[in-house]
Amino acid sequence: VQDWDGIIPALLANKYDVIFAGMNATDERKKQVDFTSVYSKTPIWMIGPKSTKSDDISPAALKGKAVGAQGSTIHANYLEKFYKDSDIRLYPTQEEANLDLLNGRLDYIVADALALADFLKGKGKDCCRKIAEVKRDDAIHGPGVAGAVRKSDTALKEMISKAIAETMADGSHKKLEDKWFKYD
Repeated sequence: VQDWDGIIPALLANKYDVIFAGMNATDERKKQVDFTSVYSKTPIWMIGPKSTKSDDISPAALKGKAVGAQGSTIHANYLEKFYKDSDIRLYPTQEEANLDLLNGRLDYIVADALALADFLKGKGKDCCRKIAEVKRDDAIHGPGVAGAVRKSDTALKEMISKAIAETMADGSHKKLEDKWFKYD
């Protein structure tokens, strides 16, 4: 287990050999690490209270609203780029952001659909709903989720990328996707 903001430094310190933690392969991260082939492109959601009347998540619509995300993530970067007139609140963990939404201290949260879907099925089921899917910005979000490896580990990167390609080709990736996730 590793805090998100220390996950790349720990990889670089040889605490483990690969990061498989829903990390998007962004240009900023590529300055420090290499990435395997993309194996997922997780949808990004904005959620809020069930009482939210509008599904408009434009920066103008959220002006002055408290919008949260986990710090040191692409979601934090997205908010900082596009939602300058909102009250952006960044949290050490996704759970802390979720709790602030649950307790009425946030108006919206932006995060990966995987994390938010679990929250909406659990603690957030009575209070909150998906407001909208966030349009991906390739400059911030990158091409998708991949494994991160040290730049010197080219053989490991190639081995994992080959395995990803094989699971895509033989259909096993799609079978797992269908079993565990209810969207493409």
